[in-house]
Amino acid sequence: MTEFIKKVLVLDEIATGFGFGGKEATGVLKVQKNGSTTVAGVYVANFCKSKADFLECVLLVGKKVYTAKSDVCSFVVSVGDLKQSDEVACLLCAVKQNNGVAFAFGTTNKNLCADDLAKHLECCQVTQYEQFVCATQNYFEDTLDLQEIKQKSAYKFKPIELLSTCKQTNEKTFFANAKEMLVKIFETYPPCDELNDNMQDSFWVKVPFKDSKFFSVGLLQKEGKPCYIAYGVPGRVDRPPNDDGFSFFATKNNVVGFWIICQDAITGFAAKQPYFWV
Repeated sequence: MTEFIKKVLVLDEIATGFGFGGKEATGVLKVQKNGSTTVAGVYVANFCKSKADFLECVLLVGKKVYTAKSDVCSFVVSVGDLKQSDEVACLLCAVKQNNGVAFAFGTTNKNLCADDLAKHLECCQVTQYEQFVCATQNYFEDTLDLQEIKQKSAYKFKPIELLSTCKQTNEKTFFANAKEMLVKIFETYPPCDELNDNMQDSFWVKVPFKDSKFFSVGLLQKEGKPCYIAYGVPGRVDRPPNDDGFSFFATKNNVVGFWIICQDAITGFAAKQPYFWV
C-alpha cells in the first residue's frame, strides 16, 4: 500500500503592514508524502504585492531546512522524506530592494521560534515575534484560559467550547500536539457553515489559500472525545481529487459537498471513510 502522509500548518502574522486593507497577511503550509514523493506547498493569503519585489520562505521538515524564492504568492518545494513524527515549520519573508522582513510564521514545535529559521536568510530580519509568542505561549498547557481566548477570538464561543469539552487523557496524542494549531485556526478563520450544518459532532472553518478558493479545517468528536482532525476541499462527487485518501461528504443533493481527508486524533495517521459517513 502506498504510504500517504499529509501535514497542514497555518502561518500567523508576526509583522503588520503587509496585508490588503489593514488586514493580516498570512499563509498555509502543506507538506504531503505520496509514496516516494514528498512535496511542500506554501500559499500566501491577502499579501499586498507592492510591499515586496519577491518573497522568500524557509521550510523545516523534520531536521532538514529548505529555502525558496518566488515572485508570486505561492511556493512549491520538493523535500526529502516525511515521517509522521516530523515537526514542520515555515517562515515567510518579504524582500524589497534587498531588505527583508519576516511577516508570517508557523510551527508545530513550541520550542522553535522564527529566529531559528530567519538565520537561514541573509536579508531577512524578524520583527514582533516576542509579541506573537506572548499571545500563544500558553496554548500547550493542560487547561486553556477560555475567557481570555474567547475575548481574542473573531468567531467566539463554539470552537473554543468544542475544544474545552473534549475529554483529556494523560497520553501525548496527536491531538494534544496539534491543539495549539487548532485553537489558532479556529480563532482566525470564519466558520464553514456548509459542513457545520450537515455534519454532527464537528466544527469547521474556512481557510483561504489562493484567489477566492479555500479549504476547510475541522475537529470531529465521538462520545465527547476528539477522534479526527480533518481537511476538506469543496467539490462534486463525480470529480474526485487527484490525491489518494479522500472521502466525499455531501452537503447538497448528494452531489455537491466536500472531499475530506482525516487524521486520527490519537496516531495522526490518515483515516479513510471515518465513522460519521460510513
